Amino acid sequence: MKILKSTIVIITTGLLIAGCQHLSTRTLNFTEQNPSTPLNWISQNAGSAQQKQALLQVNRAQQRIKQLDFSNNTQWFEITKENQVANHCAMTTGITLDQINALTALNFQRQQDMQILARYSQDSPRIKLDINSINCHLS
Repeated sequence: MKILKSTIVIITTGLLIAGCQHLSTRTLNFTEQNPSTPLNWISQNAGSAQQKQALLQVNRAQQRIKQLDFSNNTQWFEITKENQVANHCAMTTGITLDQINALTALNFQRQQDMQILARYSQDSPRIKLDINSINCHLS
């Protein structure tokens, strides 16, 4: 009888420990796959300090889109230029367009932000930058 009780206690303890480990692993994996903020995503996806700096530059440029005054053509032009430069510089570090798009999706999750991005994407000035004159200032 004592052996049976001991066996049951050992088996139950083992199952509880295994269950906790399983839940902990699933929670960690969910967190890694669904970062809550652009800064968390950048930390997880930048392979080097230079890539992190470039993604932070892209993030700052995308944040400025959210505050864009669409009636101010000068501001609109400057923000468009800033975004193009940030994207170009990021790509020179090995950041892919898919990564930039993933960061954009994180920055524009809310319905209001998606509408701003849609308007910006549709109406932003079509400017062509001379890539030879772009200085990325990435360390």
